[in-house]
Amino acid sequence: MLSTFLATRTYLVGSSLTIADLAVWERLFSSRQWDAIKNSPPFYHLKRWGKLCELDPRLIDIVTDPAVNAKRPYLHAKRSAVMSEKNQGKEVGGSFDIDLEGASEGNVVTRFPPEPSGYLHIGHAKAALLNQYFARQYNGKLIIRFDDTNPSKEKDEFVDNILLDCDILGLKADMVTYTSDSFQQILEMGTRLIKEGSMYVDDTPMDKMREERINRIESVARTNSVETNLKLWKHMIDGDQQGLKCAARFLMDMQNDNGALRDPVAFRCNLIPHHRTGTKYKVYPTYDCACPFVDALEVRNSPHINVPPLCFFSKKTNPCEHLFRLSTSRVLRTPCVHLSTETVKHSTAGYRN
Repeated sequence: MLSTFLATRTYLVGSSLTIADLAVWERLFSSRQWDAIKNSPPFYHLKRWGKLCELDPRLIDIVTDPAVNAKRPYLHAKRSAVMSEKNQGKEVGGSFDIDLEGASEGNVVTRFPPEPSGYLHIGHAKAALLNQYFARQYNGKLIIRFDDTNPSKEKDEFVDNILLDCDILGLKADMVTYTSDSFQQILEMGTRLIKEGSMYVDDTPMDKMREERINRIESVARTNSVETNLKLWKHMIDGDQQGLKCAARFLMDMQNDNGALRDPVAFRCNLIPHHRTGTKYKVYPTYDCACPFVDALEVRNSPHINVPPLCFFSKKTNPCEHLFRLSTSRVLRTPCVHLSTETVKHSTAGYRN
């Protein structure tokens, strides 16, 4: 019951340690069953709360009182072990002491890509600090990149607040960039994919497209000629009435068990002015389309990072699969095109049309 009670609370009463926490924790900690209780999965929240109490200096003073220890030798032994680790400078609690497989000194680039459509939350903070940690651990580079590909939601206000929050978190980026800086190159990539037969333009209504993807039904537009796709692509770039009905889709595998990989949308039209580029562009890439491409561009532009030539469009593999596999990495390592294909399974699960 206590663990359930703590599921939505940090402490027993209020937002800081109180005498209630001290009393309950001391009683639990002095019990020989405490280790078994806190390591049992159903008591996860109880364990978290106990660790917070254990690391509080005021609690250490209380439980190491001679009068308390004389009555509770088991408690004294446990606290002595904790104090010994602290005195030896050992880390007590969580640790980042993990490595990136295959990473090497000076050849790691990480990026924190918030969308400027709202304020940072605790999940953003965790991702940002982890990225900074690995960049510094390997003497690499940290990039803060604003994923500004949806003008319907994004504002300069959010950009300013995110940068302020990053400063408060102690985040020291080597570069601050915007996906919109690369819009022209991303559109050129889209044209190239169409010419190579790796992307097509679909004017199927959104609801029907979603239903077809769920049922693994190929769109009639999937067999468009390159010439037809290029004409529809031009309508999208112009943002005219015909273009607004279309979406550019990667030509992948409509029978894939992962629904996110069934010809996902790569580009869609939006006539709302962009907070940085205004009305210059009428078509915008999705996150999964833009992110890996810009990852590669920025890594290549890092002067002290040694990476091989870009190989998005390998003849051995569908270039769209390369893009999706690359978009799965939250920690980017160089060479950036050698990420595991297994990571695509969880990262694209939340893909949105």
